[in-house]
Amino acid sequence: MAFVPPFFSKLGKSATDLFTKKYTYKNEVSAKNKTKIGLTFTPGLDVSNTKGTTGNLKLKYKKDTFGEAEATFSTTGASKGTVKAKKLVKNTTLIAEADAKPKNHPKEPLAKAAVEYQQDNLAAQVDYSTSFWKHSMLHAAVVAGFDGLSVGGEASVDPQHTKQLDDYSAAVQYDKNDYTVTVKTTDKFRGFQALGLYKLNADHQIGACVNKKLDGGDDDSFSLGTEYKMDAVTKLKAKADTKGIVSGVVETRMKNPNVLVNFATSVDAGNLKSGVAAKDFGVSFLFGDYEDDD
Repeated sequence: MAFVPPFFSKLGKSATDLFTKKYTYKNEVSAKNKTKIGLTFTPGLDVSNTKGTTGNLKLKYKKDTFGEAEATFSTTGASKGTVKAKKLVKNTTLIAEADAKPKNHPKEPLAKAAVEYQQDNLAAQVDYSTSFWKHSMLHAAVVAGFDGLSVGGEASVDPQHTKQLDDYSAAVQYDKNDYTVTVKTTDKFRGFQALGLYKLNADHQIGACVNKKLDGGDDDSFSLGTEYKMDAVTKLKAKADTKGIVSGVVETRMKNPNVLVNFATSVDAGNLKSGVAAKDFGVSFLFGDYEDDD
């Protein structure tokens, strides 16, 4: 039976999304507009920034005969652009990316080139990123799979210091229609993460996440999460972990006007001496063509 495994970066994604997606503790207002030529533009305002209100603009263009391109701009000076060519070579995606303020070295622009290849029983990725040779990284990953079982590994190396790998990890995942189980090593095999997602039905799913350091550090954690679709317009999410953080999300999709409303909050349940107060809180409004905003 033909089986195309996910890329290494996508292993465990369904469970990770359960614990991270929509938990956005920002106060934002944005509008998403699609055009007939395949261009989607989304301007927005972030009013949660302590330095004042910031504006941003996201542009996305899709063309079936080529691929897609995306660009984001912010009044803070951050900007990022990505082009993905999916039709030039069979089973292959060619990617070019530029980032004005990358996470690792925000003062040094980053350029990146990548190749992704995917076919029956195999998925591979290779990418090279550089801050104009001040900081460079070569990364490669491969996943082999059969009948729902995927096994893979990845490694990163600085081309200027090839005698030692910067990072490396391995992972295994088993995926069936109603559940997914993933185990990934972390920090050069010094720890691991185990993820599980189970779909109770079309409207309800639950998940668990274990983070464990093999040296017995204080970063060990266990989390439980759930997502429930109450009806056609309302979705609930909740999660809790052994560090005492309890979080929740309420998402509502409205018509006339078209607006997607997202409320997210978290509470430190381990520190309730001063009462129940939100540790983090955010509310966002997305107007316009939000239908595919998942």
